[in-house]
Amino acid sequence: MMKLRIENYSFGRMTIGDKKFTSDVLIYPDGRIHGNWRRQRGHNLVPEDIISLLESAPQRLIIGTGNSGLMAVSPSVMERCHRIGTEVKVLSTGTAVKHFNEAAEGNVRVAACFHLTC
Repeated sequence: MMKLRIENYSFGRMTIGDKKFTSDVLIYPDGRIHGNWRRQRGHNLVPEDIISLLESAPQRLIIGTGNSGLMAVSPSVMERCHRIGTEVKVLSTGTAVKHFNEAAEGNVRVAACFHLTC
């Protein structure tokens, strides 16, 4: 399991290791990063938006809902995570970054999806 650290987050920008992102991001437990992540329904997260992330079998999924927390998380996302035994934390992106880094440092098999604006 590769350890990643989010070095910085500010509205619309995230630095992970030495890579800079200016659009939404998925982080897989094995360290892969998918930048320019898009959701089917804009500011609504549904299971189809994160199928590959859930298939990576994370122990914990951190969902960053944006600077002001405007991205809505469908109840079906929570239900699916519960069904597969993945703990979920839904937080504004700034707070979610702290939780991601703590989980990664604590050797938790963690995945994340981050909305970087709103």
